[in-house]
Amino acid sequence: MNDVSAPRAAWDGGLAQSVLDALPSLTLVVNHGGEVLATNEAWKSYQTAHALDVEETIVGSSYVDQLRNDATTQRWAIQALAGVTSVLAGRMMSFEMDYDLLLANVDRTFSLSVVPLPAGGAVVSHVDITWRKSLERQLSHRATHDALTGLPNRMLLTDRLTQAVQRAARTGKQVGVLFCDLDQFKVLNDTLGHAAGDQVIVSVARRLQSVCRTNDSVTRFGGDEFVIVVEDITSEDDVRMVAERLRDAATAPMQVDGVDLWFGTSIGVVLTAGSTRASSRDADDLLRDADTAMYRAKDLGRNRIVLFDKSMREEVASRLELTMSLRHAVRRHELRLDYQPEFSCTDGHIVGVEALVRWQHPQRGLINPVEFIEAAEESGTIIEIGSWVLEEACRQAALWSDLTGPGFSVAVNISSKQLSEPGFVDHVRDCLRRNNLEPSRLVLELTESALMRDPESATAVLMALSDLGVWISVDDFGTGYSSLSYLQRFPVDILKIDRSFIGRMLEHPKTTALVHGIVDLAHALGLLTVAEGVEVEEQRLAVSRAGCDAFQGYLAAKPQSAEAISTMLTERATISQPLAV
Repeated sequence: MNDVSAPRAAWDGGLAQSVLDALPSLTLVVNHGGEVLATNEAWKSYQTAHALDVEETIVGSSYVDQLRNDATTQRWAIQALAGVTSVLAGRMMSFEMDYDLLLANVDRTFSLSVVPLPAGGAVVSHVDITWRKSLERQLSHRATHDALTGLPNRMLLTDRLTQAVQRAARTGKQVGVLFCDLDQFKVLNDTLGHAAGDQVIVSVARRLQSVCRTNDSVTRFGGDEFVIVVEDITSEDDVRMVAERLRDAATAPMQVDGVDLWFGTSIGVVLTAGSTRASSRDADDLLRDADTAMYRAKDLGRNRIVLFDKSMREEVASRLELTMSLRHAVRRHELRLDYQPEFSCTDGHIVGVEALVRWQHPQRGLINPVEFIEAAEESGTIIEIGSWVLEEACRQAALWSDLTGPGFSVAVNISSKQLSEPGFVDHVRDCLRRNNLEPSRLVLELTESALMRDPESATAVLMALSDLGVWISVDDFGTGYSSLSYLQRFPVDILKIDRSFIGRMLEHPKTTALVHGIVDLAHALGLLTVAEGVEVEEQRLAVSRAGCDAFQGYLAAKPQSAEAISTMLTERATISQPLAV
C-alpha cells in the first residue's frame, strides 16, 4: 500500500508555504484566535518596503490585536476588525472590504478578503487595487464630464439640479436655471472649422466659470449650449443680474487664430421656489422650460435674456401638436390652394394669380399659412407641402390655359429648403410635363433671403430653371439682401415690391421716390415689376404712375378659390372689364 501520510505532511509543511508564496496578494494565515500561523513572500516584501508606515506582522503575533491597535487611529481598521473576528467566530461565511491607506505619502487602495479554513482559522488577503480604482474614477469622470471643457455634462447636471431643488425645498429659497446658447455659432464652424469652434467653446466655458460663485454649477449641455444652476436666489432681479453677468462674459470679444470674433448669447431663465418633494422629473421640467425661454430669446432677436412663463409652455405644446398634424395634412387631403389675382397697371386685365396654400384642419378649422409655414420649414415638412403645392398649381394652371391669353401665369412660392433639395429642377420639369403646361405659364417666387442663403448653389439651380422656360420672381423685394450685383447675377424676370413700401407711398415722398427708383432699375435690367399690398385706389394710381407693370392687393381681389378665379377669367374673357387707370 502507498503511504498517504507523506504527502499530507509535505502539504502541512513546505508545500503549503510554497502555495502561499506563489500567491501575488499579501496573504497570511491565522488560527481561530487570530494568531498568525504563516505569511507569504508578498506580505514580507510589502512590510519591508513600507516599514515606516505599517506595523510588522510576523508568525506568532496576533493579527486581531494589530487591527485593534490600528482601529484607534484608522477608521478602515474598525470595519476590518469586525469582519475578521466574525469570520473566525463562525458568524460570517466570508468578509470583503476596500480601504484606503497612506503609504510613503501616497494614497493607496486595498481590497481585504477573509475566507475561513475547514479546520478553523482563516486566510486573510490584501490586494493593491489602486490602479483599478483610479481607472474606475477616470471612467466615472468621463461619463459625467465633458471631454473638451472638463465641465459637468448633462448626466451630472440632472443629479446636481435635483439636489439643488431638494435643498431649496428645505431652505425656502429659489433655484435659477439659465440655459445659454451662442448665437450664430454654426457660422464659425462652417467658416473657420471645428478646431476654431472648440477653442471658442473652451474659452466661453472658462469665462462662465470665472463669473460664477463656487456653489453655482456650470455645465456644458452640448454643442454651443451651457446650463448654469444658481442656488440661494431670492428674487427675479437676483437671477437676472446673474444672467447679465454671464452674457457679458460670454459676449466679450475674443481672438481665435488671429481672427477677432464676437458672439451674441441668448439666455433662457427659469426660476423655482422648490417643493417638499423633488425628483429628477423636476430637473427635466426646469431644463425644458429654460430651453423654451432660450429659444424665445432667439425668436426676439438673439443676444437677449428671457424669463420663462407658463404661456411659453402652452405655445410650445400647441406648436408641437401643429407640427405633428402637419405631417399628415397632405396625405389626409387637408391642404387647399387659394389664388390671388394680379392685374395689369395698364389696362386692368388679370395677368396672373399667386397660389397661396391653406390648411383646413379637422379640429381647428381653416389655418392661415402665417401660423404653419414656419413650423413646416423647421420640421422639414415644407418639402412635401411645397411639392404638393407645385403639382396642384400646375394642374390648375393647365386647366386655365383655354380661358387665358399667352401672358397669363400662376406664381408658386418656393422655400429655400426646396431650392436646395436635390432633384428640384427635375421635379419642376416633371410637373410641367405631367400637366402638359407651358413653362412660361409658371412663375417661381423666392424671397431675397432664400436666394442669399447659398448664392452659388442658387445661381446654378435658377439657371437650370430658367433654361426650362419658367419665370423667376423675387418676392418681397426691398426687405432682404437688396444688392444690385445679385440682381445681375441671378436669372431673375420679375421683382415684387414689398407691401411695406406701397403702404407708405401716400404719406412719405421719399418712399414714393424709392419705388420709382426700384421700377426704373428693374426696367433698365429688363425686369417686370409687381406692386404688392395695394389696398386703396390712391395706392393703385401711385404705383401706376411709378411705372409698375402689375399690382396685387385687396383693392382688386382677395385670395379666392380656383372656382371663383375660373368665373373671373370667364367673365373678363367675354365682357372685358378693365379697371380705370
